[in-house]
Amino acid sequence: MNIKIPKESYPTPFPENEYNTMIDTVIAEWLPCVSNNFMESYDGMKINYYHASPDNPQGMILFIHGFGEFHAKYHELSYLFYQAGYAFVFPELRGHGLSGREVEDPDIVHVDSYNKYVKDIHQLCDSILTPMAKRLSVPIYVFAHSMGGAITCLYLEKYPDYFQKAVLSVPMLKIKKKTSDAASLLALTFLKLLGKNKQLAPTQTPFDENPNFEESNCLSRARYFYTFNKRLEFKEYRTQAGSTGWLYASIKAIKQLQKNTDKIKTPILLFQAGIDPLVDETGQNEFIRKVSQHNEIQVKKFKNAKHELYSDTHETISEYLHMTLEFLEDWG
Repeated sequence: MNIKIPKESYPTPFPENEYNTMIDTVIAEWLPCVSNNFMESYDGMKINYYHASPDNPQGMILFIHGFGEFHAKYHELSYLFYQAGYAFVFPELRGHGLSGREVEDPDIVHVDSYNKYVKDIHQLCDSILTPMAKRLSVPIYVFAHSMGGAITCLYLEKYPDYFQKAVLSVPMLKIKKKTSDAASLLALTFLKLLGKNKQLAPTQTPFDENPNFEESNCLSRARYFYTFNKRLEFKEYRTQAGSTGWLYASIKAIKQLQKNTDKIKTPILLFQAGIDPLVDETGQNEFIRKVSQHNEIQVKKFKNAKHELYSDTHETISEYLHMTLEFLEDWG
């Protein structure tokens, strides 16, 4: 049963000047509540996932993270949803974190088709989420960021009745680049023919051990360095460069999802960021225009925020979190 939590009772993000202390105390004490397991996907690839459930949860949230991300980057946000009464499952996508990879280089994310991501998620939903949700008698939601948003859109189009609601956090519905999609695909096809499918795509760079907060995708220095230090500590978290095949697959996937928006039936809350060096807003606007013609879609743009809204200013993160909780709890 869905229970409305009074807004004044919503959990709040950690204040910037207290973030490190909260991580070392509150999060450190909570992390033992989070279980860590592996699932074997349809092709034998091992998918690492995390799960936690509070007492009497009111819903189950599937996190689908963005490019180069991992669960530790979402420690605070997953904890806040947990505090709000939501169980969650957080898989690390293939090629990310502790999940299996198709290349040996820990810097590179490679996949030759987004259908692999969709199949992995579907296997997780069938074997993990559905049994959990039935046992707990709760609805299932999805919260997806950036590349995870593109994967989620593909999933919503293929399985329109699975999720009760979807939250798309700055979804990657068009990549910011200097060349057109057609020119990019032509160049990438040439590189693939040269046998460079699993090598770094043009403009992609490996992990740099020197921090650069000013040019990062977030406005919270404390959150940036928490993630950065995790990357320094664990080589599995350093994936931040896409292969030629990954970039080719990304462009093709976005084209596919933009063509099939009429299949989406899930209510959506979509967040946009006004200062975004990675994602082209025009792709989101095209998606919003198409989906709004037949389906419920709410949109909120944070004009002064960067790409990672969960690592922005305290004010932005608070509104971002509270709008999400209101959306999940609102059943008219």
